Amino acid sequence: MSALSPALVPTTLWLCAVAGWVVVAAGLWRWPAGTRRKAALTVHALTPPGLVLFCASLGQGLLYGIATATAGWWALAALTRLRPARLLDPAGGAGGLLAAWLGVTVTMTYATLRLLF
Repeated sequence: MSALSPALVPTTLWLCAVAGWVVVAAGLWRWPAGTRRKAALTVHALTPPGLVLFCASLGQGLLYGIATATAGWWALAALTRLRPARLLDPAGGAGGLLAAWLGVTVTMTYATLRLLF
């Protein structure tokens, strides 16, 4: 049972999603200027509309997609310590970090969906 009222849970999820998106965007902005940063920021900016179109084409509803994206953004911020470029550093153990990101995202998504439904 959620401590929040049922009407506040989706609102809280949306606020967490926006905050997570902004945190990851700020981490991407800290990269040195160049084509990699520009490409990463462009793709990150296209994520929300892409998520809406993907969920609409599946007919699932946006709440599942938002829960997954929120979990992914916050897991990325936590595991990379607010520096998403660490996922691309082969010398820094990016493979293990990528696997950890997937595991934490799946766990957080499961917990969020259990809270919602």
